[in-house]
Amino acid sequence: MSVKKQVSFLLVALAAWATATSASVDPAGTSAVGKSKAFAEWSRVYEKANGDRSVPVFLSSSRRGLSTEEVEAHGFVELDLIAGRALIELKGLAEPVDVWLLDNRPGPGRSILPEPGDVLIHLARVPPGDGGAVVTVEKDFGADFFRGVEVNWILVARAGEPPARSRLLYGTRSYFEILYTRQRLAREGFVESPAPRPSPAAKAAEAPAAAASPPVATEPHEVLVKTGLVSQDVFDGADVFFRETFEGNGRSCGSCHPAENNQTIEKAFIATLPDGDPLFIAEQVPPGHPISQLERPPLMREFGLILENVDGLENPNVKFLMRSVPHSLSLATSILAPPGQTTPFEDRTGWSGDGAPPPGRLIEFTLGAIIQHYPKNSLARLFKEDAPPGIPFDFRMPTDDELHDNNEFMLNVGRLNELVLGNVALTNDRADNGRQLFIVNACNGCHDNASANVAGGVNFNFNTSVEEIFNPAQGFMGINFPLDGGFLGQGLALPNRDCDFDGDLDCFGDGTFNTAPLIEAADTGPFFHNNTSATIEAAVDFYNNPPFQVVDFTDDEVNDVAAFLRIVNVSFNLAMAIQRDEAVLVIDPVPATSVIEALAIRGTANKLLLLSNDEIDDALAVLTDGPLGDLDPKATELAKRAFALNRKAFNTQNVDERAELIAKAIGNLREANAHLGTGVGFDLGEGNLLF
Repeated sequence: MSVKKQVSFLLVALAAWATATSASVDPAGTSAVGKSKAFAEWSRVYEKANGDRSVPVFLSSSRRGLSTEEVEAHGFVELDLIAGRALIELKGLAEPVDVWLLDNRPGPGRSILPEPGDVLIHLARVPPGDGGAVVTVEKDFGADFFRGVEVNWILVARAGEPPARSRLLYGTRSYFEILYTRQRLAREGFVESPAPRPSPAAKAAEAPAAAASPPVATEPHEVLVKTGLVSQDVFDGADVFFRETFEGNGRSCGSCHPAENNQTIEKAFIATLPDGDPLFIAEQVPPGHPISQLERPPLMREFGLILENVDGLENPNVKFLMRSVPHSLSLATSILAPPGQTTPFEDRTGWSGDGAPPPGRLIEFTLGAIIQHYPKNSLARLFKEDAPPGIPFDFRMPTDDELHDNNEFMLNVGRLNELVLGNVALTNDRADNGRQLFIVNACNGCHDNASANVAGGVNFNFNTSVEEIFNPAQGFMGINFPLDGGFLGQGLALPNRDCDFDGDLDCFGDGTFNTAPLIEAADTGPFFHNNTSATIEAAVDFYNNPPFQVVDFTDDEVNDVAAFLRIVNVSFNLAMAIQRDEAVLVIDPVPATSVIEALAIRGTANKLLLLSNDEIDDALAVLTDGPLGDLDPKATELAKRAFALNRKAFNTQNVDERAELIAKAIGNLREANAHLGTGVGFDLGEGNLLF
């Protein structure tokens, strides 16, 4: 690959990593993301790499993505959107194929797949490569060719078959790239680009009258947009994340990543859910129904483990893994893949860094999650758009705007910054000693400043040998499951790795898993991809013993390092609580134009108070339930006062009285946070206000 292509490839990853507030945009880019500093910096680097004159779209094959079948092939299309040229390079195809450009036009019932009303352009027919060799085709379409279309997807189909039926390879552009092109065309006076995603009001107007939504002002938490606390695109993304089921089995992203539980689930939280919750869909169908095999219910309920087919969907009941649910907080800080590890996964998602289908960006993670977790009729994962008339489908495909909006929401949840541990000083001596031990030992090498990254801000994969330790879930109630080979198991027909060192190849992958952020860790356990460490102390001690001993801590030092991780987690929790309480002070006084709107505003405010208390409750547990006892009695007392004040405010009707109570709670939270130490501060995403 040329240096130019390598730079462009990295830019795609940077686009997904950027900590911008983004939006469904108009062509002129008047939205938040169009004016953001992150987008401006990205644009500067993009232009240095030739900008829209060199746009690589990398092509992959995966049934976890858009492929109708998997093939041993890959490639890319490099587009010059200004001169109107395309360089197509495919490798591994044994038959001729057609390469198509798909411009998805907005409208009711649209998806990312080709449909009537979309613009579908045939770019080239590519002959097969002799012996799987690389085949290159260059096309010159003229300078005006790309001015009237938007490159949403590139699809490679069998020669003579439409991409609605045949999709061997697929690829898409990043959200930042699409936005940049829209803005460029607008500056050039060409404004015939597709309209943005309809607003909630517009969507309601399109719906049949009987199913119309209430006016936008009365929608739950819409007041957060009206007051400027949340941008429209992040609001729309949260709507996709927490409520959109894609006509599947009833699950949403929020089923496994609820706002009230740090965007993760574990045994204790799962036990609070009613049996009718969509999470338990495998228990809600008759025995023998295909969806009964979508999960292993006893392992979910007892160990918080979810069935995943990250290595391929060709034999879902045999080729599967059981993994815990990673929290989805602070993804903006934790998913940038290192330049040398970008192929074929551009972001680090999931436990092994390949949680998204190829090309592996966060935006594709949503697509993979729908295909993995949402089927309602079969494990064939039949898309609504592909289903023959009268044949039950499993779910519908998302639209491009749903993917983009959800991506932007996920990049605006949790924190947007990293700490500098050298500038941190903690009040608790044991915790501060743990901070220093963390810095001078191997901990900081893989978790720079308690982040998910090595120095330089990129997320690496490591073989930590977690699979070698005893897993109590293995064999529980007679249920055995395959060993987990981690990264790069996709597309392999046979196991390629010996995970248990018995001499037999028994798993797929290279044995590595990507690093998780530690600031969020203490209240998001159990730990590791299989939930085998119950406490933060046990997780620290894992690295103090074989099979992956990288430190030599005494028992006291293990507890000190864990105490440090507890304190930074508590500070993060308190900061989130403050953010939510402050939002209530903004929205509570907003005048309502109807009783319904007044109820919606109060409901949003009260939900934020509950979420604030969820964070305080987490902070109190993390402060007090470790082996060293209460790490900061003063902070504990202040947090308890804030919790009580929030609860009293929740039950108070008068706005002025509520404001006084909440202001006192915020004061207590700030004082508690300050008492923990200095140098711990967080830039929080606006998505924390959504649920």
